Amino acid sequence: MRQRTLAALMLIAGLVGCGDDSTGATVVVYSELPGGTFDSLTVTVMRGVETAMVREVVIGADGASFPVRVPLRYEAGPLGPITVAAEGRGPGGTTVTGGAQAFYFEVGETLTIPVTLVEACRDVSCGAGERCEDGRCVSDEVPDGGPGAPDLGQPDLGVDMGRPPICDPGAAVCECSLTGCDGNNCDCENGCACDLTCPPGQDCDHLHCKDADTECTIDAAGGSNIDVNCDGAWCTDVNLRDVSNADVRCHKDDACCIVDCRGASNCRVSCESGAYCRLDCGAGADENCRFEECWADENPLDCGGGVFVCGAARCPDDRMCRRGTEPDD
Repeated sequence: MRQRTLAALMLIAGLVGCGDDSTGATVVVYSELPGGTFDSLTVTVMRGVETAMVREVVIGADGASFPVRVPLRYEAGPLGPITVAAEGRGPGGTTVTGGAQAFYFEVGETLTIPVTLVEACRDVSCGAGERCEDGRCVSDEVPDGGPGAPDLGQPDLGVDMGRPPICDPGAAVCECSLTGCDGNNCDCENGCACDLTCPPGQDCDHLHCKDADTECTIDAAGGSNIDVNCDGAWCTDVNLRDVSNADVRCHKDDACCIVDCRGASNCRVSCESGAYCRLDCGAGADENCRFEECWADENPLDCGGGVFVCGAARCPDDRMCRRGTEPDD
């Protein structure tokens, strides 16, 4: 049942079940290039001149990751103009860019915004306010006028990942999916896909992702006293760079945690009960970045460069989630 290849980008896959009257859009990135052309993709969303979201995803060698879907949810403020840019990067420095014509959200509607990466736009560099189309740079024309800000909340809270206000601990589960958590309880559960954030310098002591088929990304870079609990779920991207004091607990069969603790001071991961965990401490890291517990025999594995893995027979060559295994399985 799990669809994990695009874990880093599937932020609100359960959008319909979380609110049928949502205002939003889904960016769908296609590729006409052969598998193996790309190993990563960056999608940048802007509202006016402000960056609202940047998301990156690892692309499989066979290209089966496409199409990549990036759900966006309107929260407040102006409905646009919204511009989208996609950049695929491959071995040897190859880049292919693409974009969509600027658009406005439509209240109560979920729009589909297609972006296609084509061979003609390989290594074509366009300037600000331009996008590559059939191998040439064209102006990213903004539609005239456009609706103003409807009376749906406080203005200027941003689109999608603009670090909006803290979670309401009493809110419905899926409302946490695009909301920052500032020291409050924030639970992502029941098969939702959530993106939990903690503003730099803040304490976030309860970031909880639980239940099978629940999937979270967690961005707490620069925070302090971070406590992450991944309870049977997949925490596909736990960004704890430069944090001060962080504890991650990943437990129950089929749980997974991909943790980046580079530059952190005191970062500890407990990988329990059949989970798969990958911990990146960075080259030269000291013992304050470590596995506090690892359930698998002869683990954690030292994969070099400050990367350690628990729940695997050998060091994987990617940052993707998978089921935990004993070394002799």
